[in-house]
Amino acid sequence: MSQHLVAWQANVDQVSLTRITTVTDDVLTPDGTTRFLVPGDYNLIHWMAASGPSLTDARVVTPSLDVRRENLVVIPREDGDEQWTLTNPSISVPQRPIQLITTESIEFQTAEDGGTTQQNGLVSLGPAAATPMPDGDIRTVKATGTTAAVAHAWTSITDMTLETSLEPGRYSLVNFFASSATAIAARVIFQGGGYRPGLPAFEGAADAAANVNAQILQRISWYDMGNFSHITVPVWQYFCQSTDSSYTVVMQIIRTGDL
Repeated sequence: MSQHLVAWQANVDQVSLTRITTVTDDVLTPDGTTRFLVPGDYNLIHWMAASGPSLTDARVVTPSLDVRRENLVVIPREDGDEQWTLTNPSISVPQRPIQLITTESIEFQTAEDGGTTQQNGLVSLGPAAATPMPDGDIRTVKATGTTAAVAHAWTSITDMTLETSLEPGRYSLVNFFASSATAIAARVIFQGGGYRPGLPAFEGAADAAANVNAQILQRISWYDMGNFSHITVPVWQYFCQSTDSSYTVVMQIIRTGDL
C-alpha cells in the first residue's frame, strides 16, 4: 500500500487560527469546503507541511485529535515563502505515524501576521506501513512536460515525456524528485486511479532545484509507491504557486518483471 497527498490553500488575512480551503481532490470525499473525510484504509498521517510568506502557526485538526487533547502543530514550517528553502526544506515528519479515525473529518488551520497572504497545507495519509521496495536494481529516469498549470490546484501534466524509453516490462516507482519554477508539491496518478502518493516539489529549473538538501526526503519516500508498465507510465500532478509550463521529474524505478 502507498500514500495519498492532500492539499489545502487560501489567500486570506487571518491573525488567529482559521480553517483554509481544501484543494479539489478526485479521490477523497469532501466534507464542506474546508474538510475531507479520512479514508478507511489510509487513516495515518505520515508527514505534513505548511508554507506561506507570513505564517505564524499551522495545525492539522480532527475530532479524534481534539478528544485526545492533541494540538497537532506543524513544526517546522515554511514561514517566509510558499516554496521550500532548498538548503533546509521545512517538512514535519512525526517520529511515528499519527492515527486518525476512519471517516472523521480532517482540516488544516493557519494563522499569519502579514495582511492578506497565501497559505498552503499538505498532509500525506497512508496505512501504518508503506509497502517496501521490491528487490532489484534501482534505475533513474527523467521526464519533462509543458502543460499549463492552474495556480494552487492539482494540475495533471498530461504531456510528460520520458527522456529515455523504458525496457519493456513492469516497474515499481520508489521515489521521485519534481521541480518547476513555481512548484510546491507533486503527486502521481497510476493507471486505474486510486490513491496518489506525493512529495514536496522544488523551485527552479532542474539543475538549480537539484541543489536541494535531500536528507528529509529520505525519510518520506523510498517505498513501493505504485506499479506501471513501459506503456502505462503514470501521470504527474503538480501543485504550483502560480501559472507554470515547464516541469521536470527525476524518478527512481525498479523493474519487477516482464509483462
